Amino acid sequence: MAIPTDYTQEQIEFALRECGGYLTGVAKMLGTTYEAIRLHIRNNADLHMAQLDYREELLDTAEKGLRKAVFAEKPWAIKFVLARLGKGRGYGQTIEIDIPADSASRVVVYLPDDGRESKPDGSTTATRTAGNSVTE
Repeated sequence: MAIPTDYTQEQIEFALRECGGYLTGVAKMLGTTYEAIRLHIRNNADLHMAQLDYREELLDTAEKGLRKAVFAEKPWAIKFVLARLGKGRGYGQTIEIDIPADSASRVVVYLPDDGRESKPDGSTTATRTAGNSVTE
């Protein structure tokens, strides 16, 4: 696909800003294809940096919203933050267990997010018993 030459760098930068770095929106705004815009941005360091800046701004906004949700004590937000940022404190999707130095292996226990956490009243929807079977 040919790189669009009908647009100035300023026009593409304006479209990037208006669309928040979302290339499909930029392409629609300029009347061209996603692929044409992607190639143009890939071949222009200034436009590429502008796109990255808009993505970083979106990420910052999302993190700000997540922070507000954590402080509002939203369970989904607390769980997400602990699973992603709390790994060093023992939270997350995996737990690593140290094996004696004379052993050449490592054990990783995967804890699926399968809805079997405790309910607010303290009961659970399922329990694990010896032999790794599940009872309802």
